[in-house]
Amino acid sequence: MQAYLANGARLAVLLDPERRAVEVHEPDQDVRVAEPAGPVSLEPILPGFALDPAPIFS
Repeated sequence: MQAYLANGARLAVLLDPERRAVEVHEPDQDVRVAEPAGPVSLEPILPGFALDPAPIFS
């Protein structure tokens, strides 16, 4: 994920199906981890957007 951020990405999201977790990576921020994953806000980069991984993990 650091490679994406190092090359200019403002947001990187990793879905881990084994842990049923979502990791949200942003430059110069601590990684946010939702485990077990519920809806995860991607603000302020994507205003009003929340990722619900339940359909992906089911």
